[in-house]
Order: sequence, then structure tokens, then C-alpha cells
Amino acid sequence: MKNINEDVFGEGIFGADRDHWKWQRKVASNIFNVKNFREYYSPIFAEDAARVASHLQRASELGAYVDIQDLLLRSTMDSFLRIGMGTKPASLAGTPTVVKGKYTLPVDDFANAFDTANAIIAEQFLLPLWEIVQVFNGNAAKIRGCKQLLQTKAQAIMDKRRKVLAQGDVKLRGALPMDLLDYLIRSQNEDGTRQMMHPPQQLSFLFAGRDTTAQTLLWVMHEMAYHPKIFAKVREECLSVLGKDRMCAFEDIKDSSTHKRSSVRFSGTTTTCPSTLSSQIRNDVLPGTNTRVYKGQRVTYSPLAMGRLERIWGPDAGENDGLT
Repeated sequence: MKNINEDVFGEGIFGADRDHWKWQRKVASNIFNVKNFREYYSPIFAEDAARVASHLQRASELGAYVDIQDLLLRSTMDSFLRIGMGTKPASLAGTPTVVKGKYTLPVDDFANAFDTANAIIAEQFLLPLWEIVQVFNGNAAKIRGCKQLLQTKAQAIMDKRRKVLAQGDVKLRGALPMDLLDYLIRSQNEDGTRQMMHPPQQLSFLFAGRDTTAQTLLWVMHEMAYHPKIFAKVREECLSVLGKDRMCAFEDIKDSSTHKRSSVRFSGTTTTCPSTLSSQIRNDVLPGTNTRVYKGQRVTYSPLAMGRLERIWGPDAGENDGLT
């Protein structure tokens, strides 16, 4: 698993083990907290959501159809680049065109390289001889190009931030609270020594936030389309809390019980990670089935399937009970 990820994500949180993983997890917990979500991240997500809505409005005016997954991935790419690296949004920028009836935004080279690398890495999990196969199918060259583009940009952002922090120039940094990059650069080990921060670690955090958030939103929208009664109730609730034109704030979520319950329920049955892979570090026995697993063995389970199992959730596992 580590070998598959290391081309792009290196010692990032997906490929790190033990202490190095704990360090990255600790840094993430320091920045992804309620206070930061309320004061800093919520406005960012709201702004990018408004930009998505603006594109949808424009597509409607042009009579074009929209790839909503593409729009959501662009939106969360912008959001998490701002949260993680403090960069200006670019994926939703540019002048849209209509190509064969499809509402199309300019290609974002960074996002395109990110998606290409992810697709190749996902494919490698299914190929036992992927290291040999990718030499002949061209994927080795593709992923090298993606790695160079992604890590070059990430390194440039890190170098600039280190310079700003070293100078203590508040004007260059602005009045923003510390983002993930600040925490990663400044963080220390338990013995007080400084951790070395590399681009793959930044890219891993970006991947963890960007893709899962966009996919969750996509699945919720998909399920809303198939459950018009629930959609109507959520829409009514949103209008009662926000009115027709007020931007959603963090505190508004507390007053949106139907919205929260439906999102949680839909997320449980349509997970963003249809399967999860872990590697055993010691011999063990799985609870419930008492299946023996051994050190070095890969264990795969499917949250997507488990979210529908009647023996776990009862006979109404596939229903959205209590929401209509």
C-alpha cells in the first residue's frame, strides 16, 4: 500500500506509519476543530458554494448541461487549497464555454494532474504486477509528469511561506489565522526537534479533504434527486432558516435538523470510500466472525456494503426512515 502511494504522496498520511503518522494526525487535529470551522473555514466553503451556484445559474441561462461532479471537485479543490496552503482559488475561475451542449470551464493543470495521479494509483491497487504493467501502458511516464507538476507547485508555496514566517512579516502573511501549512512547518516532535515538511504530506491532506468532501456532496445531491419529498422538506427548512438570499453560516447548521439527518443518512448508505484497505502489523482475530488475520496481510472491507446490511442496521437498512 505504501509502495503504491509513494510515487505522489510519499511519506504523507496515507503512506506513513506509527510515529510519523501520529505526528501528521496530531497536526490535522489542531487545525480541523470547531473554532476554526466556525470562524475561518465556513466562510470559505460558503464563498465557493456561491461560486458553484453562480456557474449553475449561468449554465441554465445558456441552456447547457453541467457535470456536477466536476464543479464540486473544482470547488473543494479551491476550498482546501485555501485552507491547506493559503492559495487563491483557480479551479472555478476562467470564462466558461459550451462544448457540444456541455458547460465547460478551462482546464486547471494542477487539478488535472491531481486527478490523473489518483486514477493511476487507484488502478494499481487492482494490478498485482502494476510496477511492470505501468512501464508498458504509459502510466509510469504519466505519473512522473503529474508528480513533478504537483510537487513543484507545492514546494514553491512552501518555500514562499517559510520565507514569510522566517521574516515575521505580518503584512505578507495577512490577517488570516494559521492554516495547515503553518502548522506543518512550525510543528515539532515530542523531543522538541523540528519535523521536516515535504510536498507529499501537503498533497496527502489535500487529497483527503478535497475528494471526500466533493463525493459526499455529490452523493447527497444524487439521493435528494431520488427522494423528492425529502428534498422538498430540506429546501423548505433552508428557506425558513436563511431566507432567499442570506449566506449560510456555521451556526445555521444547528437549526437545520432535517438537513443534518438526511445528509448523515445518505452518507451512511452511499459512502465516499466504497472499500477500505488496511495492512496488519501483528497477528490478530477480527471481532464478530473470529477470522484470523496475520502480520503483513491485507484486509479489505466495504463501508458501502456494510451501510446496507440488514443484520447490522435492521430490516429497514435500505430505507430513509424518519426523514419524510
